[in-house]
Amino acid sequence: MAANDCMTLDCAETDAALRRRETVRRQRRGYAFAGVATLVLTAVAPMAARAQSIGGPFTPGGHPLSVGLQFQTLFDSNTARGNDLAAAIRGLKQEDVIYTPSINVNYSSPNSREGVALRAFAGYDFYQNNTILSREHIDLSAAGNATFGRCQVGAQVAYDRGQSGLEDLTL
Repeated sequence: MAANDCMTLDCAETDAALRRRETVRRQRRGYAFAGVATLVLTAVAPMAARAQSIGGPFTPGGHPLSVGLQFQTLFDSNTARGNDLAAAIRGLKQEDVIYTPSINVNYSSPNSREGVALRAFAGYDFYQNNTILSREHIDLSAAGNATFGRCQVGAQVAYDRGQSGLEDLTL
């Protein structure tokens, strides 16, 4: 009889260990799912925010083509984005005038159910005193959508190139 009691105890311990392992596996799967969901949301959220900041994902079916030219002049009294010491360390003058010519081109196909939309922006910042800061701005975006039966599939890609703001850099 003692042997049967011992076997029953071992089985109970084994069952408990298996239940613990299964619980740990479920928790790990849950953590993995949460990690993947976080990565996906982290990747998608900036695109949604960017889409909101540029007037939403361009809607195919609007004006087929538009081109715009712009010239902006800006006086900046704190180009170094810091005190005089930060400006001296960076080799910059605090005050500067910035001239920015730019072009903006938008295209969207006239069919709103299946189409493509393209957006391009290119400009250049010319600094009058701090010529080392003169840089280009390039922003390209493309979006497409297609309808398959009752399903609509869409995608958007974007490329953005420009100089980082000096306030974002550390010395």
